[in-house]
Amino acid sequence: MLFSKFPDITYNNQKIKDLSIALIVRPEIKNNKDLFFWYNLEEWESPESVAFDFYGNSAYNFIILLMNDIVDPFFDWPLSRSELVDFAISKYGLPTITDGKYDSNGYFSVKFWRKDGIHYPNSPNSGLDGSAPPMSEAVSHFQFEEEKNNARRRIKILHPGLLGNLREELDALNRAYPVSTHELRVAPL
Repeated sequence: MLFSKFPDITYNNQKIKDLSIALIVRPEIKNNKDLFFWYNLEEWESPESVAFDFYGNSAYNFIILLMNDIVDPFFDWPLSRSELVDFAISKYGLPTITDGKYDSNGYFSVKFWRKDGIHYPNSPNSGLDGSAPPMSEAVSHFQFEEEKNNARRRIKILHPGLLGNLREELDALNRAYPVSTHELRVAPL
C-alpha cells in the first residue's frame, strides 16, 4: 500500500518504485501523548498483525514502524525467544566451561556487570582491581540481549482516528513529488 503511492523511476531500463523517499513522522507528532498510546507487544506479534489489530489493515504496518523509528523490521523489531537465542549464539558463540558462570537457563557465561542500571563489560578494566564494580550483579550475554529485546516491546501506536489524515498527507506528498524526505504532519480531527 505505502509503496504503491511512490513514483516509478527507470533503472537498468526497467520501471521500478523509487524507494529512496524517506518518510518521517515529525517529533511533535511522535511526542504528543494526545496523538498516540503505548502498547506492549506479545512475542508472536509482527508489525503487520499490530497494524491489522489497530487499523483493520496489515498494509498500514509502515505506520507502526514509522512511529517507533524502526528502519529495519528484521533487526529493530523484538525477536522471539528462539530467534533471540540464535542471535546471541551467532553474536557471542556457544559458551564453554572455561567462560565462567552461566545464567539460569545455562545458555551463556557472565560477560557484563550491572550497577544502577548501567552495564559494564567483564574485563580487566571493569573495577579498580580488574574485578566487578562494587555492589554490582553479574549479567550474562543472553540476559543482556534479552533485556534490550524486551525494551523494544513497548511501542507507540498512532490513534486510529488519525488514519484518514495520514492517508490525505500521503496523497498530498505524492502529488508534490519529487522530494527526498517527507514529513507527515497528521493533524488531529
